[in-house]
Amino acid sequence: MTESAKVWPVVGRGSIEQIMNESINQTLSRTLLTSTVTLIPILCLFVFGGAVLRDFSLAIIIGVVVGTYSSIFIASPHRSLVDACAGWQRQQFAPGDHPKTTVSPTTSTS
Repeated sequence: MTESAKVWPVVGRGSIEQIMNESINQTLSRTLLTSTVTLIPILCLFVFGGAVLRDFSLAIIIGVVVGTYSSIFIASPHRSLVDACAGWQRQQFAPGDHPKTTVSPTTSTS
């Protein structure tokens, strides 16, 4: 249920920072709604469950909160840091101007 993979587009418009910012803005509401809907039944288990369910649901609540935080605030800056450390630069493309790769068959003359 993580959204981390969805904020890392393969080909996009502009610099990597602009792409990540746009991606986070597009997925933020879905991430928060998914986490909220997931937390509602888990909180019910925490409040109305017994001692065993309370401990179990507490662990799940912590996981959902940490996962949501990580998806929003850690995944993209981490990716930017990794890209900067590796010295990897993405080319800037205009909308609809995607790179085209062509594969030419290799012929061997033996």
